[in-house]
Amino acid sequence: MTPDPEADVELPPRFADALGIVRAAVSDCQRAGIPEASVIAGLMVELMPRLVDFYGPRAVAIVLEQLAGEIAGAPAAGCLRQ
Repeated sequence: MTPDPEADVELPPRFADALGIVRAAVSDCQRAGIPEASVIAGLMVELMPRLVDFYGPRAVAIVLEQLAGEIAGAPAAGCLRQ
């Protein structure tokens, strides 16, 4: 999924470059026969500490709660569904 270029969202510098590199790495893993579960686990192991370091544990917990609510089909506590 790629952000909608028409959306009013400011992306970080060189976002497209980073996204391309990550997608290429995922494709490399697929071509190498690495199981999807292993790729996802590896991405999470790299992602979560970076998120916490950058945004702080409370902010990450709030975003994950909101995301969980959206995935489950119900808004998380204190969150308005858009």
